[in-house]
Amino acid sequence: MGRDPPRRPKDSTIESIGLIASNHNLPPDRSKTVGLIPAPDNVAVRSEPVRRVPSRRLDFLRGAAAFYVLIGHARGHFFAGGAHLSATQDLAGFDYVALALLQLTSMGTEAVILFFVMSGFAMAHSFSRSESLISFYKKRVIRIWPPYVAAVAIAFIFAGIILHTDDATKIADEVGRSSWDLSSAVLMIFYLEVITWLTAQFWSLPQEVLFYLLCPILVAGKNRVVLFTLMAAMLAVATIFKFGIINDPTFGNPQIIQHFASLLIFFMLGASTYHFQRYIPVLSGTELLVIFAMGFVSIWYVKYHIFGQWNLISSLMTAPLAILLIGNVPEKIFANRLLNWGYFSYSLYIVHMQLIVLIGYMIARVWKIEQLQMTSYWMWTLSIPPILAVSWLFYQITEKRCDAALRKIRDREKFLRGEIS
Repeated sequence: MGRDPPRRPKDSTIESIGLIASNHNLPPDRSKTVGLIPAPDNVAVRSEPVRRVPSRRLDFLRGAAAFYVLIGHARGHFFAGGAHLSATQDLAGFDYVALALLQLTSMGTEAVILFFVMSGFAMAHSFSRSESLISFYKKRVIRIWPPYVAAVAIAFIFAGIILHTDDATKIADEVGRSSWDLSSAVLMIFYLEVITWLTAQFWSLPQEVLFYLLCPILVAGKNRVVLFTLMAAMLAVATIFKFGIINDPTFGNPQIIQHFASLLIFFMLGASTYHFQRYIPVLSGTELLVIFAMGFVSIWYVKYHIFGQWNLISSLMTAPLAILLIGNVPEKIFANRLLNWGYFSYSLYIVHMQLIVLIGYMIARVWKIEQLQMTSYWMWTLSIPPILAVSWLFYQITEKRCDAALRKIRDREKFLRGEIS
């Protein structure tokens, strides 16, 4: 699909992950992302932690998580589901196997928890080295906001197409439940009201932004990280007693309530992991695979068979699994350029739901198959390749250009500091 992303040196280590994680006084030559939001890399971790986390490992995890979220949303939008099939036809052995496999695609929220942990890890490192906060935020806005605004524009364009061409489909009805006027666009652009049928994945972005804005308070030093991690843990426990274990991503408007009540703990666990990363257990590839499989199944069981939906317990179970992945994914996996899609994962995350809805709308118009009416177990996967292709093109048009602009800013800063002539 075009030129491959540039390779990094094998000894490069993660400099940051997340919306505004950056060390502008060190020499990263371009911006990357490892959480939901991009940030720079290629900066060696200081010698205090014994272990070093290669940036390509975090790239791989970011790409894998974004792809997993795409699969879960596509399956959830198109496939009718096991309950519908069992009520309308007799199921055989193959049917139960297929349905069991499809259940493995239903952990998208836990993939976002992985993003949160990685963002906290990166921000702790970035703030341990940053000096000019103004420059820090300026470069993060350049890196993050233009692609996001473009993704919002795509959502509004698709909404206009759907609402002005047909109002008889279920998708048109769902899209029409949201307001698509100028004031709604402004609110969405500034992360204030972001959840619509076309932008359901945006729910996590205000949480990322809020955490990064608070980072000068939360992650400025090891002792402060430990303190706020303990406070976040106490807030999570208090949330369970006040609101119960069930945790809906739309809970707690304004977003700041949900952030402190149930999500801050994941960012802070990531930040603590950075400062204590030498204590991450060293696992072989086989050991990591076994632990990951057991952990994944356990989290799935707790989520769906005990609580029935997203909850704080299964989310908290995801955090240690995320930490083990950060410290142990083998190089032979994350160094494979065919498997590592991290370089365009931010673009994939912020536009995939709009594309899913548009494809679903086209299917409903042409073949009269509404959302959640596709009875084929695997037909919905045909939507994946075009979504990947368009997301990659979106990266080339928006996100990659932001990277280039940041490179120019960094080169100018290095020239002024006398690092280059």
